[in-house]
Amino acid sequence: MKSSHSDSAPNWGASRTCVCLVCRSALTEGESCEEHPKGTVQLAIPAHREVLLEHVWGRAKPRQVTQNIAKALCAFAVVGSLVGAWGSLWMIQLGGMGLGLLALPFLMAKDRHATGGRRLLARPQGVFPNGASAAVKQLPARQISGIVQEASQVRAPLRNQLSVAFSIELRHPDALPNPLVYRDARTIGFRLVAGDGTIVEIPAGKVFIDNLGDKIDLHHARQYLTELDPAQRSQGLDPFPFDEAYEAVVAVGDNVAVLSPLKLVALPSANPGDYRETPSAVFVPEGIPRLCVI
Repeated sequence: MKSSHSDSAPNWGASRTCVCLVCRSALTEGESCEEHPKGTVQLAIPAHREVLLEHVWGRAKPRQVTQNIAKALCAFAVVGSLVGAWGSLWMIQLGGMGLGLLALPFLMAKDRHATGGRRLLARPQGVFPNGASAAVKQLPARQISGIVQEASQVRAPLRNQLSVAFSIELRHPDALPNPLVYRDARTIGFRLVAGDGTIVEIPAGKVFIDNLGDKIDLHHARQYLTELDPAQRSQGLDPFPFDEAYEAVVAVGDNVAVLSPLKLVALPSANPGDYRETPSAVFVPEGIPRLCVI
């Protein structure tokens, strides 16, 4: 097994320009959510973005559409009557009504632009219960905790703290049925060593961190999100409405518990005669690593 550590400068990988509709996890282009492979949208594609907005804010209901048309028709009648009242001839009245009719599409277009083509829900939709998989999975029978070993670190996106893994959660207190509206979590890969000498290798890539972390200034969070999603507010609707931002980090020296199932993987020994320096096997998580800083 190749070590997760590299001679090149570590980083958090490619920009996460996609998102899972179900669990709202940030994904890189071409990357899919293991648990919801058919629910990935790319933020830069308008049709995909519209699907995400519908998941967050809902679609315009038929009754709401009828109400919008009724409002526009009332405006049409008022404009037509006012213009027609200026003259006593029926042709002038008809012209006034025609002017009102011409105003109809502009009034409807204005209403559509104001709400992005939909009537806003009273509350945005957050992650549904079946999307919060990291929190509801049963813990494995055996859990291993250990100390994060010395390794190259990268500054966390929001707290700017040197770390080997981070987890960002954006939340809206009024979102239903769950306040979580967006999450982004990555690791550059690192090694844990337990008290009995057991070694766990955490590979680079996606990760779940159970700790909520520290509350972050909203300005920093919005700036970070805008870098990943430049069109965030260009349509008048925010696909990730949030009032709270949190970031948890894993750093060298932290005591970390691995909460996901583990499997033992044999390692090719670079020096077969040196058993003290090169382990013959290490544990690695099955699936996306789930961690908790103790």
